[in-house]
Amino acid sequence: MKILIYGAGIQGSYLAYALNKNKQNEVFVLARNKRKEILDQQGLKLAHIIQRKTTTDHLKTVATLKKFDYCDLIFVTMKYNDFPTIIEPIAENNSKNIVFVGNQMDTEDLKAKILAINPDKNILFGFQNTGGTREPDLIKILRFNQGKMKINCPAEDVKTKQLFDDCFANTGYKWLAYPALDQWLKSHAALIVVMNSLDYYYGNDLKQIRKANELLLVTGKAYQEIFAILEDNGYPILPKAQKRLFSNAHVTKFLFKMIYATPIMQSAEGDYGEIKGLADSFAKFKMQSGTPAPNLDHLVALATKKYLASKAAV
Repeated sequence: MKILIYGAGIQGSYLAYALNKNKQNEVFVLARNKRKEILDQQGLKLAHIIQRKTTTDHLKTVATLKKFDYCDLIFVTMKYNDFPTIIEPIAENNSKNIVFVGNQMDTEDLKAKILAINPDKNILFGFQNTGGTREPDLIKILRFNQGKMKINCPAEDVKTKQLFDDCFANTGYKWLAYPALDQWLKSHAALIVVMNSLDYYYGNDLKQIRKANELLLVTGKAYQEIFAILEDNGYPILPKAQKRLFSNAHVTKFLFKMIYATPIMQSAEGDYGEIKGLADSFAKFKMQSGTPAPNLDHLVALATKKYLASKAAV
């Protein structure tokens, strides 16, 4: 099976590593510039944080996706704000089965734009449970098992399910058919928009965050507001326990003090450009429903101001 991983960041690199375990797979990675050069010369080098091991795999790379290139599966592992930039290359390519992996706020809109160009595509969405940090020639991977991905594959689509079974066979990596993924992705986006805004504003300084009593309380209230935005737009919170966990601002403040007392929070890297894109989507939802969100607005504004200042300084 010929598989292309479109994107060589943290998520794409681990997925490529996992799928390469199946010797029936021919795995390609789409990478550009310095990243492609490193992969070609040094291989795909991953440091598995919890497992305390480093692996190196030598994979084939490509710099572009051409119209007549064919793959049995293409996994697009890019940031949320970058997905619109590859609509045309994906739509015009001959490969049928495409899985967009990662944070997403509007699966139906992205799918519709691709199908408007090429109605023969099988467009799916997935989410992989891994994190990590990135260095020039090494990616540190945070994972608790061999890998797991939710995919919104319909239960009745036997052919596509078999395709994924074959793809992940003999890898230890698990995939789960999860038809309600669109709602789950929106709930997950709510979770990380609030948390990552807090992280970014304090530069992921765990000690400072634990001492930020006032802003931690704002964070707790922001969760209540962002969940209300989703529900007011007709999207339930999934899993339901997520809403219960953050239902009280003072309890959330206490939970965050505990969470940020663990070093694991420094083992996951986020890009605030992506978080800002997700926050902008929530702002549109907020306008549609008229849901007030003063604490969410304040938290995002603090992080966004810092982000824009850092971009201007470059």
